[in-house]
Amino acid sequence: MAETLEGNISANGDGHLLILTFTINNNASGASPLHVNNDSLIDSNFADIPHTTIDGVFYVDLPPIASFRVYPQGAERQLLQGRALVFNASSSKDLDSPYDPNGPSALACTWNFGDGSPPSIGCLSIHTYSAMGNYNVTVSVMDKEGSTGTTTVSIAILINPDIDGDGCIDIRDIARVAFRFGTRVGDALYDSLYDLNKDGTVDIIDLVVAASSYGKCGYPIIDFSLASNATSLTIVQSSNRTIILALSGMNGFSGNITLTTMISPSISNAPIASLNQTTVSLPVSSTKGVLLSLTTYSSTMIANFTVSITASSQFHSHALAIPIQISKPETLHLEVYSFNSNNLNVSLSIRNAGSVSTSFTTYYITDASGNTWTQPTYTFGPLIQPNAVAVLNIGIGASCGGCTAPAGGAFTSFVTGNSYTVKVVTMVCQAPLLQWVSRWCSKATHSQTEHTQY
Repeated sequence: MAETLEGNISANGDGHLLILTFTINNNASGASPLHVNNDSLIDSNFADIPHTTIDGVFYVDLPPIASFRVYPQGAERQLLQGRALVFNASSSKDLDSPYDPNGPSALACTWNFGDGSPPSIGCLSIHTYSAMGNYNVTVSVMDKEGSTGTTTVSIAILINPDIDGDGCIDIRDIARVAFRFGTRVGDALYDSLYDLNKDGTVDIIDLVVAASSYGKCGYPIIDFSLASNATSLTIVQSSNRTIILALSGMNGFSGNITLTTMISPSISNAPIASLNQTTVSLPVSSTKGVLLSLTTYSSTMIANFTVSITASSQFHSHALAIPIQISKPETLHLEVYSFNSNNLNVSLSIRNAGSVSTSFTTYYITDASGNTWTQPTYTFGPLIQPNAVAVLNIGIGASCGGCTAPAGGAFTSFVTGNSYTVKVVTMVCQAPLLQWVSRWCSKATHSQTEHTQY
């Protein structure tokens, strides 16, 4: 039997009627659900209310409520031109979403920043204004049923009058603008940095903008940093070391940076410092590297030095001081040798009389006829510390894995009464430049003529 329900239903509280649930009383079967197959829902003005109907339930689709906040992405406290701003609409609400029979869903957001830029999609968006002024920002939010909510807020974008980028507006900033007062594009003294409203002329408006912010702080510190991949160096005589200097802009810094170096103490036989470039043009939000080369000669004094690097921009200067220790190159002495009974190996006891650690990379064994065995990857050779002795096991034939053999099959073993020349290539190992590099090394070759002891 079909049932019909007619009547007026009102809602109190915040005025939002989200769910209406009905049951009717049937004398024969007791409580039973209301089966709805032709319904309408109207408000007090007899206007239709959009809704979804399930047996016993009216689900009313309410439009979402849009809201947002805006704040600087960086450390500054003002909404400044040329700075990234965060627009966050996460405070927008979809009041009926918790009651959706299919579960709650997120809102879709579309932004109009009021400056002619294309719309931005997403409830969290980043935007930068290129000019000062008042802008009407609109965000539209849409729920999954297609209902929308919109709000518009006017924001004021300010000029950053902190000319030297030290975070505060002081008399120096105002004086710099005043010094260029009256200059315009094309004049030798004109600089757009001091044309705060970017109208092509440094005029009274620019002075007023700077003076009206006098004493205010919290602006972004616009600067650069200077760093090196070496905090100290050990360099042997007659060698060269290269380190990397990194220049990085902060908070939108851009401009030319001049670099100079100085070695102290300044004496005639000090190491020589040189840069691959002395002026660097640093774009906004970028990092550039400069190579610093340090060269020593046989006459360079065995002593401690310091290389000082200074980097200067228009308003800022930074310096690094890197200690340098000059040491003697390696000095190796053969103390004793012996041939093994298999006639394929010779053991060399080598003393490192130098001041730096030494390891081995390659060896060559040549007989009197010029036939040579070559071991190009002598990675299993020992590391000899200064004033220490290590034993090198030099092999040929089956005792020389990875060796290059002499042509023609000559010189297959050591023979009593013959003499042989052993050459070893070493790596002079110095202090590390980078955390992930175990040591820095330079090659050197040593040779010694050995005679059998048979």
